[in-house]
Amino acid sequence: SEVSHVSTSVDRDSSNTVISVQGMSPTNHGEGPSTLTTTPTGDFDWLYASWLCDEVDLAGYESMSDVEMELGPNDESSNSQHSTVSLPDILKKLSSAINLDSISKFNISRSHVWEGTVRALTRKSFSPHNKVSVKFCDDVGTSEGAIDLGGPKREFFTLVLDWLMHSQLFCGSDSSKYFSCNATSQGNNDCFHAGEIVAMSLVHGGPGFGCLSPSLYQCIVEGPNNVLVNASDVYDVELRSSLEKLLNAKSTDEANTMIDRPLLSTLLDLAGTFKFVSSLDEIPTLVQQTVKWFLLGRSHFSQEQFVQGLSVLGIYDSILKNPESFRPVFCCSPQQLNAEVISHLFETNFSEVGSNRHCSESLVISHWNDYLLDVEERAETEVTFNDILFFASGCKIIPPFGIKLSLEFLHHAEKNGEMSKFPKANTCACILYLPVTHSSYDKFKEALSFAFLNTRGFGEP
Repeated sequence: SEVSHVSTSVDRDSSNTVISVQGMSPTNHGEGPSTLTTTPTGDFDWLYASWLCDEVDLAGYESMSDVEMELGPNDESSNSQHSTVSLPDILKKLSSAINLDSISKFNISRSHVWEGTVRALTRKSFSPHNKVSVKFCDDVGTSEGAIDLGGPKREFFTLVLDWLMHSQLFCGSDSSKYFSCNATSQGNNDCFHAGEIVAMSLVHGGPGFGCLSPSLYQCIVEGPNNVLVNASDVYDVELRSSLEKLLNAKSTDEANTMIDRPLLSTLLDLAGTFKFVSSLDEIPTLVQQTVKWFLLGRSHFSQEQFVQGLSVLGIYDSILKNPESFRPVFCCSPQQLNAEVISHLFETNFSEVGSNRHCSESLVISHWNDYLLDVEERAETEVTFNDILFFASGCKIIPPFGIKLSLEFLHHAEKNGEMSKFPKANTCACILYLPVTHSSYDKFKEALSFAFLNTRGFGEP
């Protein structure tokens, strides 16, 4: 079935396949009581049908139970030599814990993605071990009716993790986030839900959460004792400047004058590090202790909540055993996307060699390859490779599980009897359909750029 994508001319196909859903089984989520999910029946529940990528073979792997561990473990296993298992292999094994006979339903409005997420996570029938099935609604609450066979799920994880990255739960730049000290969020258990949704995204085939500061990630893995932070890590510009000036003080009198100023004296007092120095050698330790409290100590409760959330589906236990394997999905590690990488991600399905269709497809592919080069060179287009990935798969980056994409061609006429001049996508099967009506490269480029820049998932722009 096809659903509206950008306009009546720019569509994204939600799926061409219907998969039956078997009966539900009892589940237990976290520390709450065991609950029974309902058995999906009738047309209503087809909207929640879910799909797991073919390349994720669930057979032959033992399920792994959740591990609930406190921040900063003291057991010997955390200090032992870490294994070097690849991240896809780790996640593939963890995905064997997914209960394919039960579904956890997410009813999401893109304008209020976190609100809908929390409702789903706190529902009695919810379990992170269930298949995830997402039904998007437009801004006025009308169901879009897309069957979730994978595409809406990936788009949901992309949107909710992006929301978290820029929410009040975190402070700092996009590449070096720390937890904020927010009493309201702590009271709402938001950091637990954040950790939970990050863990689910990794195991259910979504993107990673590559925005945490390396210091914060080290704290999550090893605890705070061995973590070193610097004044340059402080995200508050005025405070960072004051601390750096204190480090550069030329005399104890100058340093103590700075310490006695309102901004620093208040911070040092809250951190429990306030004192006047008698030697310049005392300043680095004073600053280190203060910065560590500001970045890590005061938000310790938020970190604990986040770690408890990460414990679902065995993610936190796996992080402790393989910290370097998980580092790229938690710390900023920009993917080096270029025309060659994107081209290799897509497998082209041509028509029979020698046919008229194959001839027209050859021209389209030459246009496509030139278009990718223009995107790489930012030649008169605002489109990025992330936009193309999002249009075709629902993910803006290549997920840790990897992804297989296909290119096909729009040879069939639309309902109005005309050939589509815009691209389409089946985000569930990760197929990008290219129009064959453009003999001019400029028209082809214009049509693709319009679609990629004016797409809002399965709904209207």
